[in-house]
Amino acid sequence: SFCAFQNALDWTTALNAGTVQYFTSNGGDITALKAFEGQIWVFKKDAFALLFHTGDSRSTHRLVEGSNDIGCVAYKTVQEVGSYLFWLGQQDVYIGAGGAATPIGEPIRRFLNAINTAQIDKCFGGTDGIRYYLGLVTGANTEPDTLLVYDPRSKRQKWHVQSQITDLRYSATLNNVWYNGGATGQTYKMNDGLTDNGVAIPYMYETKDYDEGFPEAQKEYFELHLQITAPTGTTMTVQASVDQGTTYTTIGDPITVSSTAQNVNVIIPLDTVPLGNWIRFKISGSGQINIYRIERYFNVLPVQH
Repeated sequence: SFCAFQNALDWTTALNAGTVQYFTSNGGDITALKAFEGQIWVFKKDAFALLFHTGDSRSTHRLVEGSNDIGCVAYKTVQEVGSYLFWLGQQDVYIGAGGAATPIGEPIRRFLNAINTAQIDKCFGGTDGIRYYLGLVTGANTEPDTLLVYDPRSKRQKWHVQSQITDLRYSATLNNVWYNGGATGQTYKMNDGLTDNGVAIPYMYETKDYDEGFPEAQKEYFELHLQITAPTGTTMTVQASVDQGTTYTTIGDPITVSSTAQNVNVIIPLDTVPLGNWIRFKISGSGQINIYRIERYFNVLPVQH
């Protein structure tokens, strides 16, 4: 139902107040409402429509179907970021503009497939005014445990894992500052400072599988060279896998950056890594780090026929 223009007490005046009915083939309740681009976007679980002429007493309200198979399953994920609208649907994450929706969730399919559907109402969206952040409840967890980030300025559908979280559930942006509230009642100021409430922030980067252009041949790896910049106290551990991420071998001892070596070339011996057709690396630790380049040194072994 909608009230008369600028009169919240008038719900009956003809052509100025009344009710808009939204029928869909599968029925169901409204799951989210969002004012965007001068219309109200109306979501069901598996459909959405646009409500026109809101706030204009000269024209009757008009509901136009946007899609009969794209909807929103968690109202807190609906966020306006710049000239786009983002939300979480049944099968994908969507970006909307001009009354249309485009799926952008394929790069994070493994996270979407792992959503705990019994707790999906706790999934949330947020924004720092530039990027879209999506908090998901995955696996057997009952609170959001994974925070993903998407930058709409990128020409490619590029998602990153922002963090593994434990106490975030509600998001709000006030005066261009992003805040989150948690299940414990704590409020957090996001993306501010270099630590997580005084604790060094953990990081992890996992590469793709490399076959070095010879997938049929095994490779013998000698060294891994990394060019990094990191402040004092940053730690780093390097692991390698030759079975496409099923098992990892830790290479050497964890590295802690000292005050005399903040911009360094790190050489990691790989003599303990088994032979393999593919190799992938996992670099993890805590603190700040910029990784500029990774180089692999290896021999390609003869192929046995």
